[in-house]
Amino acid sequence: REAEVEYRNSQMLLRDAVERSASWPVPRLPGAFESAIDFLTAFEGMTKPRQGRLVEAEADVRRALLSRLTAVGKYHIDTAQISGYLANLLSGQARFTEAEQLARAAVEIYRSLGYPENAPAHAFALNRLATTLFSQRRWEEASEVYAQLDVATKDWDTSRAALIGADWPRIFTYYN
Repeated sequence: REAEVEYRNSQMLLRDAVERSASWPVPRLPGAFESAIDFLTAFEGMTKPRQGRLVEAEADVRRALLSRLTAVGKYHIDTAQISGYLANLLSGQARFTEAEQLARAAVEIYRSLGYPENAPAHAFALNRLATTLFSQRRWEEASEVYAQLDVATKDWDTSRAALIGADWPRIFTYYN
């Protein structure tokens, strides 16, 4: 609850800064505050599921995603990141089909933007996609994405790889 309040307060301060920036002697970087506001909105939304407020959580993250889509379009890192947040939120509600669509969109965006698969953001997106496929018991498709993830993270040290659950082969083998 405390994090939710702080994210909301931060948004209000940034909105105020947007208004005040019109009188600043040095113009602000266009879109920077708006991007930060959208991320804070998404972060606020991500605090709500643990409070049992799933509808509000989804509304916040969707609002942030729509704002980013309007501001920068589909093929932008911000859009990919917030799509991933929404995919995580929906996965947590066992809405795997919707989560998969968003996870696939994020992977497509990273690829289109030229991010290598071993870039952390791209690897996290691959992991999110693999997890949604696995959760739908689509073992073969999940295995293919996990194989891509293996290649992408083969040079990562163990502590870094642990961030995305690098023990997937053991788990996957158990279910397959």
